[in-house]
Amino acid sequence: MSIRPADPTLPWGSLTAALGAGRRVERVELKTILDVELERALSVLDVRVDRPQLRLVYYLDTPDLALHRRGIIVRTRVTDGVDEDVVVKLRHTEPQVSRRVRGLALELDVLPDVAIWSASIKRRLRAGMVLDSIGRRHPAQRLLSRRQRALLRAAAGDGFDIDDLVALGPVNVVRLTSGEFENRIDVESWIYPDGSHVVELSVKCRPTRSHRVAARLRELIADRQIVMSRQQTTKTQVLMQHLASR
Repeated sequence: MSIRPADPTLPWGSLTAALGAGRRVERVELKTILDVELERALSVLDVRVDRPQLRLVYYLDTPDLALHRRGIIVRTRVTDGVDEDVVVKLRHTEPQVSRRVRGLALELDVLPDVAIWSASIKRRLRAGMVLDSIGRRHPAQRLLSRRQRALLRAAAGDGFDIDDLVALGPVNVVRLTSGEFENRIDVESWIYPDGSHVVELSVKCRPTRSHRVAARLRELIADRQIVMSRQQTTKTQVLMQHLASR
């Protein structure tokens, strides 16, 4: 389930209800789409900014986006041309899966107006594997681990064939960060295949620190006069909306 804030005027106001819903998570990620260009968004970062990361992101789905409609995400990416990974994530509904599944991470994604549970299994890949697989038939068979394929089949239900998945993208991403662990702020610019783009601000933290982090983030955004978008969603949702309208 997704939880709306008791006070819709307070960004990330759904945290209290979400964390009190009885579902334990390892990590909380606070995020918001910004209504500013990347250069303006960088004002929220500390003066000591890490070296920019460049990412190439692909999603795997059926041509009619059947996984997306079920709240299932299969995403693979290359960071700085070297680090590669693939993730299978269940999002938009509270995952009905066991925490005993090895490698399964349970997280809470918190947008300004809604909190969403997610469960995911991530796999690191050897260099060159993503682009080599994307260029071939049946890329999911080459990229996904056995546990990832099992999670995907269980979530997708009857009639799903992993060989029906095709590569969607690429999305070019510029990521800049500053700060130390649990005070680290990320700013990302996602450039979609049609040339449109979104800028997102996010912070990852432990659940026990999430209220303090949310308060600090609200204060920082107000102090730097950063405007949050009225249309809050995830970066994946933006891409899928573009693909569905084509």
